Amino acid sequence: MLALMEGIGETVRTSVALVDGGDGFDPAFISSAARQRLLWVRCKEPMMAAKAADLLLRDGNLPRVLMDLQLCQTQAVRSLPLQVWHRLRLQAEKSGVALCVFTPCQVVASARTRVVLERSFTLGAQETLRADLLAGLPSHTLLRKVAA
Repeated sequence: MLALMEGIGETVRTSVALVDGGDGFDPAFISSAARQRLLWVRCKEPMMAAKAADLLLRDGNLPRVLMDLQLCQTQAVRSLPLQVWHRLRLQAEKSGVALCVFTPCQVVASARTRVVLERSFTLGAQETLRADLLAGLPSHTLLRKVAA
């Protein structure tokens, strides 16, 4: 996710927390400047990741929290109670922190915006420049709620 942000030209100028729910993030794929502004929280399962994200949102010292559950088992992600997602959304709104959750399936019922990426890449795509991959990555917004 951080590599995607760098790939689209967004410089990671502010500190970012990455809650890595599947312990699959490799910091070698981001620039050293981004690594200096990264708080990486490694978790073994989705509930631990939700608790870590909750603490970061309550703290409010980091302007962005990325919660990556993509490598978690779908069943484990689906088993998180709806109250977890509601509490995280409320904490993000209260603290003014931008929370972005990446999941393998649609589970965040209280999401303000839901973006679906529609392409899987083959192993051969590893040799392709990141900017070219991003340019060919179709997406669409399924849900956009207006803040009250």
